[in-house]
Amino acid sequence: MKYKSTRDNSSKEYTFEQALFSGYAPDGGLFVPESLPSITTDDLVNWSTLSYPELVYVVLVSSILMCIQCTSLFLLYLLNFIPCRCIL
Repeated sequence: MKYKSTRDNSSKEYTFEQALFSGYAPDGGLFVPESLPSITTDDLVNWSTLSYPELVYVVLVSSILMCIQCTSLFLLYLLNFIPCRCIL
């Protein structure tokens, strides 16, 4: 997924990593996706049964999978949404 600045009308594109790590576009605008993925009625029905962490994972995978390896994304998911059940 490519991103653009809200202030720049040119065709300059930014990667997910550029948008994530810089915060604001070089011109001071906000990063927004060039296009939004299509969401069908079936998607909404399927998502309605998911827990919040599961829904976050599905949405992240569908929107930024092309930018981050799936294993890295899954690790971030585990670190943020699964309670630690460490055995000491």
